Amino acid sequence: ELLQEHELQELRQAAAACHVDGKGGAAGSSSPTPSSSSSSSPAGEGAMDPPLQAVSSGGFDLGQLLSRECRSDARIDQAAKRVMDARKALFDMQVAAHLLQPPTAADQVVSDGVAAGARRTAAAELRNSSGRRVCLNFCVKRKLAAAPELAACVQKWDQATRVQVGAGLLSVGLSCLHIHNPDSGAEERAFQHRSSSLKTFTRGGIQSPGLIMAHPQVLRLLEGDEELRRMLQPHMMPMVVEPRPWSGVRRGGFLSQTTPVMKARYSPKIIERIRTAHASGAMQPLYDALTVLGNVPWRINTRVLGVLEKVLESGGGKLGIPPSHKRPLPPRFTTTLNESYRSVLGDSQAPPQCGTPYMRLQREGRGQLLVGAGAMSRAEEEAYQRQCDAVRMANCNDTGLRTVLKYRMEIARQYAGRMVGSGGAAAAAGGVGAGGGVVDLVEGGRQEQQGEPTVFFQPHNIDFRGRAYPLHPHLTHLADDGSRGLLQFGVGKPLGERGMQWLLMQVANYWGRGIDKLPLQQRLAWAEKHLPAVRASAVSPLEGAAWWQAAERPWQMLATCFDIEEALRCGSSPAAHVSYQPVSQDGTCNGLQHYAALARDSGGGRAVNLFPTERPQDVYQAVADAVADRVARAAAQGRSEAVKVHGSVDRKLVKQTVMTYVYGVTIIGAREQVENRLEERGWTNAKERRKVATYIASIIFDSMGDVFGPMVAVRTWLGQCARHATSSGQPVMWSSPLGFPIEQPYRHLPSKMVGTALQTFKLRDNGFDAESPIDVRRQCSGFPPNYIHSLDGAHMMMTAMQVRRNGGCFAAVHDSFWTHASTVDDMNRAIRDTFVELHTRPLLHELHAEVAANPLYRSAYVQLPPVPPPGDMDLSVVRDSAYFFS
Repeated sequence: ELLQEHELQELRQAAAACHVDGKGGAAGSSSPTPSSSSSSSPAGEGAMDPPLQAVSSGGFDLGQLLSRECRSDARIDQAAKRVMDARKALFDMQVAAHLLQPPTAADQVVSDGVAAGARRTAAAELRNSSGRRVCLNFCVKRKLAAAPELAACVQKWDQATRVQVGAGLLSVGLSCLHIHNPDSGAEERAFQHRSSSLKTFTRGGIQSPGLIMAHPQVLRLLEGDEELRRMLQPHMMPMVVEPRPWSGVRRGGFLSQTTPVMKARYSPKIIERIRTAHASGAMQPLYDALTVLGNVPWRINTRVLGVLEKVLESGGGKLGIPPSHKRPLPPRFTTTLNESYRSVLGDSQAPPQCGTPYMRLQREGRGQLLVGAGAMSRAEEEAYQRQCDAVRMANCNDTGLRTVLKYRMEIARQYAGRMVGSGGAAAAAGGVGAGGGVVDLVEGGRQEQQGEPTVFFQPHNIDFRGRAYPLHPHLTHLADDGSRGLLQFGVGKPLGERGMQWLLMQVANYWGRGIDKLPLQQRLAWAEKHLPAVRASAVSPLEGAAWWQAAERPWQMLATCFDIEEALRCGSSPAAHVSYQPVSQDGTCNGLQHYAALARDSGGGRAVNLFPTERPQDVYQAVADAVADRVARAAAQGRSEAVKVHGSVDRKLVKQTVMTYVYGVTIIGAREQVENRLEERGWTNAKERRKVATYIASIIFDSMGDVFGPMVAVRTWLGQCARHATSSGQPVMWSSPLGFPIEQPYRHLPSKMVGTALQTFKLRDNGFDAESPIDVRRQCSGFPPNYIHSLDGAHMMMTAMQVRRNGGCFAAVHDSFWTHASTVDDMNRAIRDTFVELHTRPLLHELHAEVAANPLYRSAYVQLPPVPPPGDMDLSVVRDSAYFFS
């Protein structure tokens, strides 16, 4: 399109004439060709190709071009193609710079040598040169001469310039793309740019993402075009073949996509440390564990999927399913007359202030006290606005939840064999390497085809702390209760002798409400007592009492009810029933369990079930009792905050703070947690609620020291190690118990606001993290929880490899470990054995030696403290603790 057809024809004619007379001149040209000094350049000069060398010096010798480069039609076409590519590249750059709204990108292009004045001069000369038909015009020569230089300059553009150019081109595209709307008969924009209502609150303020919205007619066109619909598939999907075993930093998981073994987008420097560890063989235990986790087969529980679809069709709004429609704002109390009253009273008898049934006392005139419905006071207006804000926030959250749920449901339908359109479950496996599938996000016109559920796999990698996550973000066992209820193991195993007991105890665990805190035998007895309700829930999930819906984890409860009912239908031999249902075993505040093992703290270990006991210990209740005792003493002394909250301290009030204490919650975060619990209990006075919450948060922190003294000492020591490391200006670095390196990525990365034709972007360049200063506060506060996360991640992976060696399936949600019902006993032994094996090592001394020997910390001015003395706990008792994981 860039070179006219007649130009190509004339070039061929000129080549033929050159072949006839054998001279370097353009014998077949219809107009003279200006000569230049470049025509005498030696043919072997390699600084520049002859065509570009000729035009770069101001002249153009067609004979030289034809004699040296274009001896045949094929070479002529090749040279012409090079001309076309260079001309097109420069032309696109000029158009982009000209159409951009922000001037900075255009100025950058102008400063790189493509001035608007030169373009105008070239255009004028082109109009005046009517006789030059064989020679390329002056405009093309200027573009050819500037093309190599401009291409190199484009590569040097900074990130802000590239974003501005890209946004400008996108804006041009959006303004040019139109589609015919059959409803209105008009041409409308096919795509529009809008700012999302889903605002994100960050340290830098409120951020609102920009969205490209497709016209409904575009979506209707996509319904009938299978190839275009494939473009809507997620970047990563579950795999329908076993993932590639991990064998390198970027070798493992998906077959057709490359992903790093660690999510280290923050720092190329971390990747270099990982490569060094790989070369030394320190990464192999991590590779083996991730391969085990990725090779676990999964499938969709079609019965749970059917019930979930019916709940969605009924409008949602229950069982963790967001409502299908927005919540209405609360009615406003006005001083105008409601129309319903006006129709009854008539205009003549309508009083001036009866527009609302919200009646209260009003003072009118001199001491006159009337009952009326006047305008709201300032306090009432503020309360009303808070209610409206809460409804708006809930609607925003529901919008996001509906989007995520729809994605998960479409993927679940495909892998369940209920493929939309053609192809069934096999089409869902379109890209086996990346697990690519077609995701139908268009409502209406769905034609489902039934098929067999597809067995799929979830390849994993880790974050910088060593915790494992599936590579695909949709429909994983790390998601909410509904997603977990949809997933089963892809291979089944007979229940065996004790499988039914573990399924029944799982019913008690999923029911919650204190039943999951009972001894195991009492949980089993409770589940057997409610066995008729379990079977009724499986037979008619949405009819009758629907007992399962009252559970704390209803969808996992329903999946377990289905499995129990199928086993009982086997008659007198439920042990022969092949079960696909995972059974979970959860740790008791697993972070505190690791702290107790590090400190060898007998008292704290007993509170978190490291010791064998007759019934499970409740760590949250132990802290609540300590807090209540302190509050009672303070109330007796007359402290106002203690008097107000005396008698209201219970397990629920302190649970969240105790749970997050081990993960580095601050006193401000703890205050907000307690304040939320007080608000749920009807504390409406904001000032009083904040004051009492601040007092309770400080009491909880003090009580943690009373209950877990040695564990708090270890937490404090880890913070001192972080201050030693950061005093040298370096981030905190250590090694996982599995051997791979860990580095905290918290830095003050430079960012800037860039205005474009579409919106303002906040850019943060992660490529310069090695030169960016570290965030000392986050480095110090984040190290204790991150170190514990590295330990629980190592414990999980050690357990996974042990269960696999024993022939079982294993999956994990951090501190919740899953396996088949028939292999729960084997997994429980592996959990305890690997925990003892991990903590038998002197982990704190290993950390101290590694930090002390790090050459990057030699300039630290904060002294590294000694390791706190350990307690007298014998770790071997963990093997006999029934409630360590239960």
